[in-house]
Amino acid sequence: MNILLIAPVHDYATFSRQRDELPFVEGQGQQSWHRALISLGHNVKVFRYTDSLVIPEVLQQHITHFSSTHFPIFYSRFRKFHDMLAPIDLVWKIKNDRICSIISSFRPDVVIVSGGTAFLSSRVFSAIKKTQRIPIIYFSGVHPLNAASSRERSWVVHCADYVVTNDTGYAHSWKSLGAKNVITLPISAFDDLSEKKTLSHDTQKKYRSDVCFVGTLTKDRIKLLEHLKTYHLKIWGTLSSDAKLSNELKQHYYGIARHDELNPIYRSTKIALNIQPKDMVSSGNMRTFEISGYGAFQLTDKMNKAWFNDGKEVVTFKDKKDLINKIDYFLKNDAERERIADAGQARTLKDHTYRKRFRRLFSMIKVKSL
Repeated sequence: MNILLIAPVHDYATFSRQRDELPFVEGQGQQSWHRALISLGHNVKVFRYTDSLVIPEVLQQHITHFSSTHFPIFYSRFRKFHDMLAPIDLVWKIKNDRICSIISSFRPDVVIVSGGTAFLSSRVFSAIKKTQRIPIIYFSGVHPLNAASSRERSWVVHCADYVVTNDTGYAHSWKSLGAKNVITLPISAFDDLSEKKTLSHDTQKKYRSDVCFVGTLTKDRIKLLEHLKTYHLKIWGTLSSDAKLSNELKQHYYGIARHDELNPIYRSTKIALNIQPKDMVSSGNMRTFEISGYGAFQLTDKMNKAWFNDGKEVVTFKDKKDLINKIDYFLKNDAERERIADAGQARTLKDHTYRKRFRRLFSMIKVKSL
């Protein structure tokens, strides 16, 4: 079937350096969505709503990063003011017109929209629904009150036929806002279609660790990682604007992990730590499925029992003391650790690939999937 995918590019600097003609950055969730949908036999048309109409995307990205990092209060107020001007913003009007043109010519059976689309006009989607009755599926992997603007929440509540989110708490919040047909199903999964290279001895040596963490380094995550400095610990990730690493923890920091580094990182560690976002009630971030998909032993602070069995496919910890006790235990018990890691990988490949995710979603909303 024809699927229109409306989504952003997260990193235009990396995107501009890609040799393959992919619609998104390799490693970005939306690229995995696209690859899975194509693999299932669907015809996918992409509209990148972050593409600039005025200045180069890389420059725009640098300006946004500089402003949000050095002037966070001003940037936040500017974003809110900019959203208020949406009805008269010429650039946003052009983008909405282009979406309407694509829908008219491409005639999609389904429209999938990735979160972060404040520019979309509810009037545009209302017109689409009246004329073609195309189901609109909105994907969101973050809490609606923390990420989605009031303008975006408005069009989602009034126009989206389905809201798909990865956490029960997020789902409850969307329902309380008035969204209809909210589905708790992780929009993240393991990309079993991407290339997984065999690791050389030198590569394994380079990335080898007892404990590793990959993810955004927020204050609460750094506070927990500070207690693990005595281990052979390796950390990768972007620092949040209000967070800093201590001099001791800097010795364990290896920068931002590229997508092609995730395979050696997770396959060369004994324990992969997954610290879920604080506002997430039951888990379901990308690491939940990436860690186990690559075959690593996952130690996490929370886990939805619908995704993995605690103690058999992953292991959870309650607090700092429990975390340290379990790290010590599983570093000494190789066979048990490896058995759990293998079971987690088997469960991921059975239930948590992007292809499986889309098959299940389309069956739930009764959309014919090839």
